[in-house]
Amino acid sequence: MIVVNKKPNITHMPYHQDGRKGVFNFVPGQNEIDPATWAAVKKEAGEKRMALHYSSFLKPVGADAAEEQIDPASLNADEFIDLIQGAMSLDLLTQYAEAETKRRGGPRKTVMDAIEKQAEEIKEIDENKANNGQ
Repeated sequence: MIVVNKKPNITHMPYHQDGRKGVFNFVPGQNEIDPATWAAVKKEAGEKRMALHYSSFLKPVGADAAEEQIDPASLNADEFIDLIQGAMSLDLLTQYAEAETKRRGGPRKTVMDAIEKQAEEIKEIDENKANNGQ
């Protein structure tokens, strides 16, 4: 399944699963996580903490978020745009554009506009880094 991290930084979430401890790193953009690990992360955080602190930026996407594999183009436009706005790599945006272009019914203008806008923002960030010697 995919869980969107809408924050601009990595979110580290501990969990216990099958007698072992772990930490799942939610990176901005696309986070593929198996449903059992997502359930363990939610259990560790607790229902109240998830609702108050994490649900505003950690969001499962897709009609059935329990599915392990979700074709981004099968998401409704708002869900796909959430995913796009978190992406921090041009390669990932290229994959999203290809998925949307191959979508039955053709690409949606709002989604393609969001991809283009996010690509411009990434290019601007990269340019600023280059100009500042980072």
